[in-house]
This record gives sequence, structure tokens and C-alpha cells, in this order.
Amino acid sequence: MGKMRNTKKRRSDISDIVRNIRIDSIFLVNSSCRRSEGDPRSQSPLRISVDYDAKLSSKPGRAFSVDASLALSMFGGEDASLLDVQATFRICYSMKEGGGPEKPSKSKLDEFARKNGAFNAWPYWREYIHNTLARMEIPSIVIPPYHYGRGPGKIEGTVTRRKGC
Repeated sequence: MGKMRNTKKRRSDISDIVRNIRIDSIFLVNSSCRRSEGDPRSQSPLRISVDYDAKLSSKPGRAFSVDASLALSMFGGEDASLLDVQATFRICYSMKEGGGPEKPSKSKLDEFARKNGAFNAWPYWREYIHNTLARMEIPSIVIPPYHYGRGPGKIEGTVTRRKGC
């Protein structure tokens, strides 16, 4: 009987980084917001679009940082732009003592950044949106959950308003 071949597409393995990483800090690097003159509460249906991306923002090494850039746009009837909010969060990571590769390659750290940067910043992004909309007198919305491993992308949806749970 002949040898069996592995026909699965080989992917870069970043599990050695994921298993041995520690988040040292996450903080807001920059942000902006703009609200149109129209009242979003009078618009129906409201549509949102969330764009996200994350990139390595420091030199590769056992300690490194990733910038996760996120943007929310809200649209009302006739595609009228009602709201734009952008934010960039910096996530500072370090490898645990005695764990992981001695010097992770730039390509592995780039992949780690794409897959994990937005994922690690997502709870901070959701809280930032909730508080920012409250300060702009716009009813809160629920940002959809992030699905791990997507990498850069966009989430679109319709805002539904529910009362209570």
C-alpha cells in the first residue's frame, strides 16, 4: 500500500505564541466621532457597519505591540450617514518567561496580530462605543460579538431595539 499524503493546506502555526503570551496593557491611542444633525432615534431601520483591522506596531521580539483599528458607521433611511466613530487601541504583549519561541518571526507575529489584535481589543471597543453613544445622546446599540480568527474584516447588521431581556 502506498504512502498517504496530507492534502490539507498547511497553515502557519502560531499556537506556540498564543499559549505563551501575556497581555501587559491595552489602551486607547486615538479616537474620533461625528454625529449628523439628524436624530437617529427617529430613523428606522438603522443599519451599522463595523470595520476592523490589526497590525503589528512595534519591532518583533519577546515583547511587542499591536494596533487594533476599529470603526463604526450608522446609517438611517436612504443610506443617510448618522454617525461615525473610530478608535485605535494598542495591545502590549510579552512572552511568558521560559515559554514560546526565543525570538518569534515577524511573519508569525504579523499573523498573530491579524488574528488576535481585534479579538483582544473587542471588549474595550464595545465598552467605548456604549459610553461614546451615551455621551452623544444616541441610544445604545449592541456591537455583535467578534468571531475569533477572522482577521481584518467588516460586520454589518440592522439595529434592533428591544426592551429588557
